[in-house]
Amino acid sequence: MQESNGPFFAPDCFEEFSALLSRCYEKKERVQITYGDTAAGPTVTTFSMKHLNNISRIDKINSRLTFQCGVRISEILAMLSDSVYSKFPFTRFTLSESIGRYFTHKGVFHADSLTSLKVILPNGTLMSLGSHAFASVSGYNAMDCFLGSKNVLGIPVEYSFRLVLPEQENDAYRARFEPDKTDHIPEPDERKLILKLKTLYDPVNILNTFEL
Repeated sequence: MQESNGPFFAPDCFEEFSALLSRCYEKKERVQITYGDTAAGPTVTTFSMKHLNNISRIDKINSRLTFQCGVRISEILAMLSDSVYSKFPFTRFTLSESIGRYFTHKGVFHADSLTSLKVILPNGTLMSLGSHAFASVSGYNAMDCFLGSKNVLGIPVEYSFRLVLPEQENDAYRARFEPDKTDHIPEPDERKLILKLKTLYDPVNILNTFEL
């Protein structure tokens, strides 16, 4: 932990993070999320996700890998190194960085890359999205509200990533992981949904600061 004028927490589990975030919500304290030791000014409470770094064994039955937001890219590649599954797109990322920054800040991942997602809302509520079932229904995928949104609606803390075999890769698959070159401008209906969620889950705007 590095010294800072503002409070700095590095929770070890979802329950601890939920409780601390809930307290900030009740006190209307602004919050910044980071994945290392970066700290902020005296008016901001900083939460580091670096200790939320659990990674599962590969689920070969459902071809997925589940990991938390503090896991380093190098750890994911190590898990995939002896498997039959493709290491793409993780081979394109900086090995020392936490995967959470790519899911929340880089605009790389979208809901079709995941089977499920766990998110902690500003009031401390842990919410599970998605499904491990192969069948799905049409309509808006709520996971996309949180991916690439810089944690302004909630903090994604655990992801179940769909794995593919090397022979299943093609240009269309690789294109899904091209980072957005410009800021995404939401469609009117999408913007209404995001603003409604923001108002519903974070009416006091505690999640309005974030690590660049």
